[in-house]
Formats: sequence, structure tokens, C-alpha cells
Amino acid sequence: MCGAARATNLLAATLGPPPAADRILVIRLGAVGDVVRTLPAVSALRAAYAGAHVAWLVEPASHSAVAGQPWIDEVLVFPREELASLLRRGRLVAAARTAARCVRALRARRFDLVLDFHAIVKSGALAWASGAPTRVGYARPFAREGAWLFANARARLTQRRISRFERNAALVAFLGAGERAAQAPWRVAAA
Repeated sequence: MCGAARATNLLAATLGPPPAADRILVIRLGAVGDVVRTLPAVSALRAAYAGAHVAWLVEPASHSAVAGQPWIDEVLVFPREELASLLRRGRLVAAARTAARCVRALRARRFDLVLDFHAIVKSGALAWASGAPTRVGYARPFAREGAWLFANARARLTQRRISRFERNAALVAFLGAGERAAQAPWRVAAA
């Protein structure tokens, strides 16, 4: 992962004073490799918000990569397979109920801050649906499919060709919470 100073240099600007947050939601749904590349940034986020409750929303396939990390308080699972199965079978009402149940679960947690590392329309919509007053995401071109429309604070990166590690670190640095190094070790659940 790049150093925190490098992450700050990748930003056109920071958000300003760090937003106050007692309850933080991280969204990086899948794939497993991309979730793993987000772990160092979330570790740095924990260092910046040591007293906050940090929850991570993932899809089932990535749950084991996040579960057990010492700086994550709660893992929430987006029911992707269940929704896809219901939609394939034409069970639209059941799919709508499942999606509504997921949104209610997010809203019930009363998040103050959401970071959308995934940057697609699905993750952006989930960030918005959480009801969090501060929704941080990427500006274009890193936010795809209109995901930037759901963020009310957008990190604009100055370089287009950067690693996922650097891009993720820059999203945390955008908060203006100071330079933080990622913590180790990362825990890996047995398969």
C-alpha cells in the first residue's frame, strides 16, 4: 500500500475538517481480491476514528475476508444471491421485500458516515439508502455507472493510473483526518 502522504498527494483537495462520526459504514461488496485491497484503507480509517463503530457491507463471497479483522466491529451481508434468485424466478414482490429488509437493517444502525469504496450504482444506492448524512465516494472517472450521484462528498483524484491500494487510501485521506498508517496483522479465516 502506498504511504498516507502519497495518498494525500493523489487528491485534488480534502474534505476539510474530518466529519464527526460515531458510526461508520464501509461499502466494498465484492470481489474478494478487491475487498482484500480495501483492508489497509479501512485499517487506517479505524486509526483515524478510534472510538467509532465500523461496519462493513459485503456480499456473501467476501464475508470471510472481512470477518475477524480486529478493526471491524460488524460485518453486514448484502443478500446478492438471494435477490438474484428471486428475480430470476420472477418473484418481484419477494425481491422487493428482501431489498427493503436490507435497507431497514442499514437505516436502523443510524450511520453517520459512509465510505463507498466500490463506486458502482448498486453501492452508491446502498450508501444513500443507509440514511447517513455524510456519504463519501469517488468523483468521476473512478465512480462508475452514476455512483457519484449518491455521494454528497466526492474525492477527486489527480491521477488516473493508480493502484487500488492507493485509490482506497486516498478515499480515507480525503476525509482530512490526518496521515494514518495501516495496522497489521490482517486475519485470514480458514477456508
